Amino acid sequence: MTFGDKVLLLLKKKQMTQKGLAEMIHTTEASISRYINNERLPKGDIVAKIAYALDTTSDFLLSDDRSITLNLSMDPPEEKAECKFKEGFSLPDLTQEEKRLLYNYNQLSHKMKSILISMSDILLKEDGGSGEKISSRE
Repeated sequence: MTFGDKVLLLLKKKQMTQKGLAEMIHTTEASISRYINNERLPKGDIVAKIAYALDTTSDFLLSDDRSITLNLSMDPPEEKAECKFKEGFSLPDLTQEEKRLLYNYNQLSHKMKSILISMSDILLKEDGGSGEKISSRE
């Protein structure tokens, strides 16, 4: 599934138009059309904006890993008041600094994410924290 295929599928899921997405991320409808038709791949900051607007991750949009599947029903989208990771679990309100950290993390490649996690474990240990590893989704 290409970047454009994923964007198009998510647009349908959210019942959003290309024009609506373009307005949300402050670009042109023609640019969105080029991305969907795989004529052009957007720069990283635009990928991040598209991912945010479509409630997904940059990793998902950019991944060419065939093991990633998308399980979307075509039911109408639900209004989201807060970020949800798993059914019944939601994040508390985040500070701007925490939002920035999450945003930056989502822009990293898988390799860089692994390095960052390892570095944060080291920093946490140095700072007197436990540095416990949390099981990953992989």
